[in-house]
Amino acid sequence: MTERRSDIHFNSKTPVVMANVAARKLAKRFTRDETTLRFACRLPTVGWLALLLAGTLALGRAAAGEAAGWWALLLAALDPNLVAHGSLATVDVAYACATVLTLLAALRFARRPAPGRAALLGVALGLAFAAKFTAFLLLPAVLLLPLARAERPRRAEVLRLLGGAALALAVCALAVCASYLFVDVGFRLRDVAWKSGAFVAMAGRLPDLWLPLPVDFLTGVDVCLGSERAKSFPVVVLSELHPSGVWYYFAFLWLVKTPLLVLAAQAAGLGVAARRGLLLSSPGLRFLLANLVLTAAYFSFVYRMQIGYRFVLMCIPLLGVLAAAGLGAWRPRAWAAWAVAATAVLEQVPYLGNTLAFTNAAVRPKERVFTLIADSNVDFGQNDAQATPWIRARAAAGAHVEPVHVLPGDNVVNFNLASGAGLFPRHRWVRAHLTPREHYRHTYLLFQVTPAQFERFLTEARRFVPGASVERWCAGGSPPTPLQPGLPLSVRSGRPGQATVVCLDTPAPLELVLRGRSGVAFFGAAAAERAAWDRIGPGQEAWFRLEAGRHAFGATARAFDGWWEPHAGGAVLTTRATVLDEGRLVEPDEVVIPTDLGGGRTMSEEGAAPPPSLPAPPPATR
Repeated sequence: MTERRSDIHFNSKTPVVMANVAARKLAKRFTRDETTLRFACRLPTVGWLALLLAGTLALGRAAAGEAAGWWALLLAALDPNLVAHGSLATVDVAYACATVLTLLAALRFARRPAPGRAALLGVALGLAFAAKFTAFLLLPAVLLLPLARAERPRRAEVLRLLGGAALALAVCALAVCASYLFVDVGFRLRDVAWKSGAFVAMAGRLPDLWLPLPVDFLTGVDVCLGSERAKSFPVVVLSELHPSGVWYYFAFLWLVKTPLLVLAAQAAGLGVAARRGLLLSSPGLRFLLANLVLTAAYFSFVYRMQIGYRFVLMCIPLLGVLAAAGLGAWRPRAWAAWAVAATAVLEQVPYLGNTLAFTNAAVRPKERVFTLIADSNVDFGQNDAQATPWIRARAAAGAHVEPVHVLPGDNVVNFNLASGAGLFPRHRWVRAHLTPREHYRHTYLLFQVTPAQFERFLTEARRFVPGASVERWCAGGSPPTPLQPGLPLSVRSGRPGQATVVCLDTPAPLELVLRGRSGVAFFGAAAAERAAWDRIGPGQEAWFRLEAGRHAFGATARAFDGWWEPHAGGAVLTTRATVLDEGRLVEPDEVVIPTDLGGGRTMSEEGAAPPPSLPAPPPATR
């Protein structure tokens, strides 16, 4: 069985991406140019996009006629989200294409049940499962087939529908096995350690049940279901964090990431179709509406990993077909279609080559997009390589690159860290009070912080008050050490779950800076959630404004070395090892707090830092 190293990778590393891998390997025989190789790797996705558009045209025609088909094609082709993901080596557009083809095949089969049409439905459904494990949402489409018929089927037709559906499922299973090259096909439920509740319950009741599907396929479905329900995710919208998702997430993205006249055309078409009763009276539209509602409801109310509009790309062509039915019945003049197309193209011109970051003209100012949406809705790492010269130029001019928190002067911050999709508490104050002065293609932001703003930031976001439970953390520990400029702090965590508690006793208010020399440490108030701790790396600094009294901080690191710079006050420092989980104690870490600087290094009384090297910008969090 294939070893799976990351739960979130499973739903995007499926057999469909083998086409992208093969294209890159083929191109590698002729060139080593990375740009050319990247282009070759993405070509199969462009093919999926072309097939998706053709399928949307065919689905619109089949459901509501010729005019509706062309309107559906226009609305899909003008959607920047389909275009953006159609140029990336991912599975989202491939799955949207497979969804459209599955529903088209189902619609044709329902109207005239035949073995050939049933087989085509099975192939399309198998393709969907080869693209994404969440294709299980398409299985109810088979049960909804009666909605696609104009009249109630007779007994003989019911038997043909049932027989055809069974054939379709059998062909689907065969297609899934073929997509996994028939590796590890057929096993008993008891032979696998399942993770999700559904599979665990099934294995408990039917341990000897034999399944004619690949192990990797079913364990992929199992892991995705289990991890999606068991974990919390950084679902950020409107500067609010929703670890379990929020019902309006995808609806809001639809409103801000669809060109305005395309949005208006969709709304007008849906209104006409609803007013004329087409959505319920037309069998094809009724069938598509039921599938769209089912999918949208699942992702809005059940699905928790709401970290990108890409998860519901398959809804865009379905919505377009339903709206196109109304537009086709209304038959607006040709100039209306030209107006929709022209304005949609004009809205996307500023995003050429960066369509993923698109937001429509109603979103103003564009510099504040990071307070509205986050994650792959704007930044999927598409600009990381091109942004390096821009970042280096600003660093050379004195900007702080990816600081622990904003500092006086210019600060370059990645979009996903600024929006909170990375570490949500890190730039909470920035989202509330600052607007970027400049940006690089919307994915790297430049904030300018004045001394007055930094003073306000320290008071409002970096002020620490002694907590009631501080004694629980600070009892015992190393001998007290006077905190002096340049006093080193070294942390070596012995095993996972261990942390070092750093206690500071200050008789008066103290302004304190912790600078990193090597390694990376997470450092923050012991009583705070781990997500609120600072991530301090080489050349970085974290400021703390401490009120008088005893303070307890926690630090975790494999190996971290840094030093302290106290300002306007003094303190005594002690450390001890513990686990920051209900106060349980463990064996001490190797924690060294020397009273001299060691190694012959000297610093001035002001605690001047050694010249830091430019840290590489961290990858975008997705």
